[in-house]
Amino acid sequence: MKKIIFFLFVLSTLVSCKQFFGGNDLQYMPFRESEKSKWGLIGTDGKVLCTDEFDSQPTVVMNDRFFAKNKDGKWELFSAEENPKQIGRKAYDMAGAFKDDVAPVSVKGKPIQFIDKDGNVKFDLDRVDGKKVEAVTNFTDGVAIFSAEGGVGLFDNKGKVIVNPEYLFIKDAGDGKYLAIEKKYKDAKDPEDVNITILSKHGNVLGEIEGRKYSNLLPCFSGDNLCVEKRTSGDNHRWGVIDVKGNEVLPMINKMDNVTEFLGKKFIFEKDDQYGLMNVDGDIIIRSKYKNLTFSGADGLLFAADDDNNVKLINEDDEQVSKDSYINALSFHGSYAAVQESKDNWIFINKKGENQKVNTDIYDISDSNFGDEIIERDDQSTGLDFSSLFDNEDLDSTEIADADSVAVDTMSVTDYDSDYGKSTMQSSTYNMTGYVDKYPITMYITFDGNDATGWYYYNKYKSKMTFTGTLDGSSLDLYCDGGDTFTGTFVDGAYSGHFSGGNGTEFSFNVSQ
Repeated sequence: MKKIIFFLFVLSTLVSCKQFFGGNDLQYMPFRESEKSKWGLIGTDGKVLCTDEFDSQPTVVMNDRFFAKNKDGKWELFSAEENPKQIGRKAYDMAGAFKDDVAPVSVKGKPIQFIDKDGNVKFDLDRVDGKKVEAVTNFTDGVAIFSAEGGVGLFDNKGKVIVNPEYLFIKDAGDGKYLAIEKKYKDAKDPEDVNITILSKHGNVLGEIEGRKYSNLLPCFSGDNLCVEKRTSGDNHRWGVIDVKGNEVLPMINKMDNVTEFLGKKFIFEKDDQYGLMNVDGDIIIRSKYKNLTFSGADGLLFAADDDNNVKLINEDDEQVSKDSYINALSFHGSYAAVQESKDNWIFINKKGENQKVNTDIYDISDSNFGDEIIERDDQSTGLDFSSLFDNEDLDSTEIADADSVAVDTMSVTDYDSDYGKSTMQSSTYNMTGYVDKYPITMYITFDGNDATGWYYYNKYKSKMTFTGTLDGSSLDLYCDGGDTFTGTFVDGAYSGHFSGGNGTEFSFNVSQ
């Protein structure tokens, strides 16, 4: 098979940009009261909708609907109420969240379907331009990506095709922009020869990013602006900001190792393994001093982690807003954010860092379960091992401690197999957080059939240890290069069992999405 080398983009959770859902977009989140409890739903204000209802983690609630898996591992649609009711009698092999008026689902033997809140099929996506549609993403702002027999395109929430499957690759880059690679680059030998096309949500070509000029970019637009790294020799990293026409908004004169998030006119940058905040005028708002830094979802507020991974809420004047520090933090959704006080206890805080009274114990909570981010036809793998596109050493999460939050990585140079062009999407990659004994870890696993590959690290040190393993039913054994082994059970994105360290230590472990 021919190999081509070019720039691609990757996230820890298959989401292109860190998304903050305001208003009533995200209404309830899955949570558990204890390690042995079933899953329930809690509002973004900390008010409980239901408890101890579901064996596996349901999706978040959007548009008054959510999906949960039954005992056979298939998704069922439910209404969001005190006693959740199943909508219809159907079960789906794969399902996305109700981010829009319709949600994508997959049923064996049928094209990918799109159902409304009553479970009725509004339309399906069978063939486009004569090509069989193999996979689709969830909707973002009324638009989704699809792959069809060697090509990738865009369609809207009415089933109208916006862009025919004429690209090798398309990625949602936020703010109604998409980054795409044309098929003419299929046999390119040098990454400098590959340009990235910028598309609008309407399918219009807005501009192009020249491979000869830029070696990296953060695949996340803020308005019309994008953070890019100038192509230089050696480790002389020079980051700046350009607009969709290629004009320099912030000249590439800033020595930064990386840029991790971009929001409004400010971005989070990394220098010497420390994180800070800068604006598009080049002014340093917060110097690079934190072990991790991320936008909180509330205007002017950020979550920052010190060298001991203590997380606190700060403002842009670098003043601590929260009275306490935490182990972990989710984004603000509306007026409140969930933060982790201890290994087995979460609370809610407001934008002043004050505790919000919650009438329940919270052992575990998530705001990132949107069902299957990639919905495949017939629930069959479309062939691409997403992790194989990337050098794991370059995948460095910008999570806060072991936060269950979305993080964005920059583009990186890698080998890409052109025979995989028919599928630039897959759904067997899991980014999980949890503990080995009392020590927070992050684990990234990709499955290719029953074969598992990936890495894990202790959040305090972020030194990645790669592993390989085999999934046999729900039993998963992972063998790390350094001699560590994980032996346990993997079900619905949750993995737990026994850890044996290469130095002879023995602990239990538990990680989940």
